[in-house]
Amino acid sequence: MTSTSGVTAEEVTESVTGFDELAIEKHFDGFDIYTNGEDKPVRMLRALVFVHLRHTTEGKDADAAKTANSMTVAEVQAYFEEDNEANPSDPDTESGKGDSQHNSEPNASPGSAWQPESNPVSTPA
Repeated sequence: MTSTSGVTAEEVTESVTGFDELAIEKHFDGFDIYTNGEDKPVRMLRALVFVHLRHTTEGKDADAAKTANSMTVAEVQAYFEEDNEANPSDPDTESGKGDSQHNSEPNASPGSAWQPESNPVSTPA
């Protein structure tokens, strides 16, 4: 899915100021992104859309809140880019692909030496 904003939700979260927090509480009926964000993920994303609009447009907070609250769930989810940060220990990320099967060490007991599997080369008969 293509992002409509060009930023990730994490980037916007890291940009939240105290003034943003107050504006979220005012325009989102007391919603607290730190207390309620995990319980209401779509509401959290709407609040982050609102913050991003506050930071990137010259409009009023009420207009940004109206825009964020008028978006469908699909639009809200498509607003942000997926966070594809490289994480070698996570097989779902680009740099971690295959780690769950190929490049991880097996559970070895203390004192035992782990050896990678040998890759025998077959020769024609």
